Amino acid sequence: MKPPTTHSGDRTPRSTPLAAIERDDCGIRCILFIADSILSVCDNQAIPQIAGLTGDWGHVEAKVMKALCYSAKLVAGYHAKRNPDLAKRYATASSRISGARATLRLIDDIPMIQYALEYGLGENEPDRVMQVLGVTANIVDFLYYPIEKVCWLAEHKIVDVKNADNWDNVNSIFWVLSVYLNLMRTMRNFSLNQEKLNRTNNINELDVKTLTKHRLEMVSIVRISLDFVHAVSTLPKGYLWGGKLSTLQVGAIGTLSAGLGIYQIFAKRRLNK
Repeated sequence: MKPPTTHSGDRTPRSTPLAAIERDDCGIRCILFIADSILSVCDNQAIPQIAGLTGDWGHVEAKVMKALCYSAKLVAGYHAKRNPDLAKRYATASSRISGARATLRLIDDIPMIQYALEYGLGENEPDRVMQVLGVTANIVDFLYYPIEKVCWLAEHKIVDVKNADNWDNVNSIFWVLSVYLNLMRTMRNFSLNQEKLNRTNNINELDVKTLTKHRLEMVSIVRISLDFVHAVSTLPKGYLWGGKLSTLQVGAIGTLSAGLGIYQIFAKRRLNK
């Protein structure tokens, strides 16, 4: 699940002077490293396929924006005490990208509703547990998206919403629930597949595609676990580890999650060739 709206109140930063770039090139190198890592996923075999990424391209775009958003937050957290001015510029860049991501999510209702209608009551799921988790996750998402829109309208002062902070807290709660249910579904699916593999007498009988898909499920568990840690950190203080993660920690978690997501998209693309 995608993260909710993050507030952005900083002014648009001015261009960074060359002297500042030379003086604080650690942050620049970090951003360039993230960009290079993203591009390295698109190796010589994957790049020609980008033109053929129809439905997948939207996911790639979202993950790249997420990577840039949180890598900028990572650099801001790293320079918070070393160079507050540079940290502020990166924090502003992260906030602007986050705002753009939140705006783009306003139209996510359509694919979400389409998926929920096609999913139905989960008749095609392998067991009852997966059915219950799937239907519950869809119900949570149906409630989560309108709440996020209310928060977005309140943030941009389009409508006057009373107790906007309470709406933000409810938004965080539904984000946590959505990510948690997604994590439980992924772990359950991984467990069922592992049981099938364990029943196989000869591991050589399994094709490479089946084993690769199973390994990608492990990557999904790691990625969604990172998203869950991040989601819980947005809860009010006093609830689990709500409000306890630093900017540097949030940036690192978000960047790693986005990187794993980009890797999965291209790995699945190559797998389905």
